[in-house]
Amino acid sequence: METTQLTRLDVERIYDALLAEKNSRDNPFMHAYGDIDAAIRNIVEMDRRGQVVKFRTPENGLIGILIYDIVNFWWSDEPFFSEVLVLKTDPTFTGGFGRMAIRQMERIAKDNKCVGICSGCILERNAPMVTNMYKKAGFQITTANFVKDLRDEE
Repeated sequence: METTQLTRLDVERIYDALLAEKNSRDNPFMHAYGDIDAAIRNIVEMDRRGQVVKFRTPENGLIGILIYDIVNFWWSDEPFFSEVLVLKTDPTFTGGFGRMAIRQMERIAKDNKCVGICSGCILERNAPMVTNMYKKAGFQITTANFVKDLRDEE
């Protein structure tokens, strides 16, 4: 994990990874509505606020990012860790990036005295694999996300 600001090369890698997600037909929501330039602006702003964890290896450089927030949901006065995005930026990295991100989620949540972690993302492409990864880390599936395309209703 690294706490320095994103570099220009980091932003390029993130851009490329998001573009690959947008161009993939596996995620119709991202494909139809994804705005990579807006995403980059938002990620850079979240990085300035300290909400972006960077994962690097000496061989590969930036291999991925974790974006998060510490929130109080409307139904609780207790703080929760809320995952915004887990994004692998190096497709050649095979060292278990998802598990690395989960370990950081748990560490950050504990450091911030959170009572729980809410995780999941609209970019998820391989639901069974991701579900298995989270279950192995002790997560429970409690809700589903439902997305409706309103642009087609005119």
